[in-house]
Amino acid sequence: MTFLDPESMKLILSTQILPRCTNPELYLRHRSILASGKVISALCQVAKDHQRRLPEELGDAAMESITQTCIYILEERFWRSFGGDPMRIAVCHFIQDLSLGGFPLLDAVVDRWLKALRECLASADSNVQQSAISAVTALIGDYFRHQPVEKLTALLNHFLPEVTSNNQQARVGNALALGSMPRFLLTVSLPKVIQQLCTCALITDKTLQWAESRKNALTALSLVCTTVGIAPSSPVKMTDGLIFIYFEISLNFIYYYTGGVDQVTLAGIFRTFIDGFEDYTVDSRGDIGAIVRESAMYSIQVLTNTSQPDLLEADLIRSVLHAVAKQSTEQIRRNRLLAPNFFSSLVYWMVRNNPWKAYHSLMLSCLMLLQVVNSKHRTIRNQSGWEEETGVEIPASKSTVLRGHESEVFICLRLNPTTFRRVELKFRATKMSPHLTATKELEAFLKFAGQLVGDKY
Repeated sequence: MTFLDPESMKLILSTQILPRCTNPELYLRHRSILASGKVISALCQVAKDHQRRLPEELGDAAMESITQTCIYILEERFWRSFGGDPMRIAVCHFIQDLSLGGFPLLDAVVDRWLKALRECLASADSNVQQSAISAVTALIGDYFRHQPVEKLTALLNHFLPEVTSNNQQARVGNALALGSMPRFLLTVSLPKVIQQLCTCALITDKTLQWAESRKNALTALSLVCTTVGIAPSSPVKMTDGLIFIYFEISLNFIYYYTGGVDQVTLAGIFRTFIDGFEDYTVDSRGDIGAIVRESAMYSIQVLTNTSQPDLLEADLIRSVLHAVAKQSTEQIRRNRLLAPNFFSSLVYWMVRNNPWKAYHSLMLSCLMLLQVVNSKHRTIRNQSGWEEETGVEIPASKSTVLRGHESEVFICLRLNPTTFRRVELKFRATKMSPHLTATKELEAFLKFAGQLVGDKY
């Protein structure tokens, strides 16, 4: 409605909505804060469309009223009273709307907002955390974009220690917030950011049960790599620890950017993901390590979409494929169903970028999967701790399952659905013996596919 009649909405905002943002009644205050954020953001967009400054569009009185509201909504009696969590969520949305709209604010107000958002990142309520992550990303992206490097470094230093703090909720919220930061902030100290996230993803005696923080750390690593990009070669490091590639002059400040994550760092990140596949932590809720393993699969898929296979060593790629293939034999149904799709996408990524090695990569990956299927896998929880063994054995009595589309093993072979379907139909037409074990049937299929497709894959 603001875009249809901006003048009427400005009047409603000043006379009805903003005064109710500090109303003692919780639900009225909550809805008024949400509504005011949306209206102010829309008015900012209207001013941009009319190519006018916001004070000219709104007027000095409205600007002052909005600024005072930005301060009052963070008062203790509203922030920590009954219904504090809904208020925190509403304020986070309010901050996000004003940040995206580009509403001009004093540095003191921005700093106060930032302090409130850092408090929300450590909240035990996941909804508050998610709202704070979106808000802090928008706030930093708009109000800190043209700040000097010294202030950006100080800002980043507020988040880095929280990623490895002794507070589980602080780790959970700040890890994902750090991964969502804009590029100009991450590149101020990219090695420290990656190091802290990798440390957060490790299992220690103190953080054994903190699977949520490890999950978010792996997700944040993939987000960081996507944001800053993957460098084709190692960047040149200067004496002050920053990586200088090129610079941009804006408002008399110089910003330095990196060329992205270098090859050595990328390999270390992949090894962190591989370590995540070994997380079989168990507590009263069950196998909580499953969310870490699932996050590792998603992160690897995201990372492979932004990098080239020639940036990784053959042994590392083999370890990644083996770790993902092992998930197709998990007892957790969700991981078992997700793993084949991730495995096939990884092999297709490898084949697509190295077409002359396509057939060799296909056979190697399938044989690797066959090796995993023939091994055993179980998780044992005892008084001394936890231990794992890899693989799970498929009984010969279930070999007929391998002929259908419900088989995780056959889904893993689906690099190209059309080609796979053609090979599968011709393989069934050969009328193999129904008494073949799972291993023998898979070996026969691989041999048949190799003879039929050959180097044309």
